[in-house]
Amino acid sequence: VFGSNIFDILIALALPWAIYSSIFGPITVFESLGFGTAYALTTIMIATFALFVILSATNAWVVTHPHAWIYLAIYAAFVVYVILDA
Repeated sequence: VFGSNIFDILIALALPWAIYSSIFGPITVFESLGFGTAYALTTIMIATFALFVILSATNAWVVTHPHAWIYLAIYAAFVVYVILDA
């Protein structure tokens, strides 16, 4: 049985991408984003994951309310960055 995240990654994201690319040709993600934006998004993703692991490991793998607010603030900053960069 697939979990929700596995389904999202393998089907909900991959299937539309496969259909689009079979009709219109290959999709070039990094050309449309530009190297600077792709690098920034990758850096943000890695930093967020590292922060999650560090905060969770130091708190017995429990996400507390302050941690949730930190993650929410990071997500809000990410959304603002993407909107301003568009």
